[in-house]
Amino acid sequence: MTYEPLDESLINSDVCIRCGHCCKWTTTTQITNDKGIEWLDVMIGTNPKAKMLKHNKRSIEKPTGGVMRDASPFEIQFTCPQLVTNDEDHKLCSIYKDRPRICSDYNCFESSNINKRRPQQWEKIKGIIKEVHGIDVEYKGPMQKNPGSQIKAELEMIGVKEIN
Repeated sequence: MTYEPLDESLINSDVCIRCGHCCKWTTTTQITNDKGIEWLDVMIGTNPKAKMLKHNKRSIEKPTGGVMRDASPFEIQFTCPQLVTNDEDHKLCSIYKDRPRICSDYNCFESSNINKRRPQQWEKIKGIIKEVHGIDVEYKGPMQKNPGSQIKAELEMIGVKEIN
């Protein structure tokens, strides 16, 4: 299948303020024990822009051999501390005029075209583009997995699910 680039001009400020996804980041799935989960609860619990996504406990084989019983898989989701939401549920940068260059230069369709991979939150972005521009966009490239989702996919295959 030939990759057909997405129209980067569709990603403008009207689309971005309805999404805000690029101002968030979720770690790959990690595994710890109860003490690690308790420590992370304390550390993350004090940060209103971070949360822990917990999964059901399970036993796992350690790479060095043996089994870790009652392991707790989790991810941590961080949101930029400068991201605010207004009364219309628009996502706004509280330091917009002075935001870092990496933020002002970012375009999720450009990133998608470079990586030849569908943008994260595709269905949400597609809906926002329909709302803002009145057009339906289609992704016509090959479907590729996000490299960071491989561990989570492996855990989901064995029945681990979010409990939080």
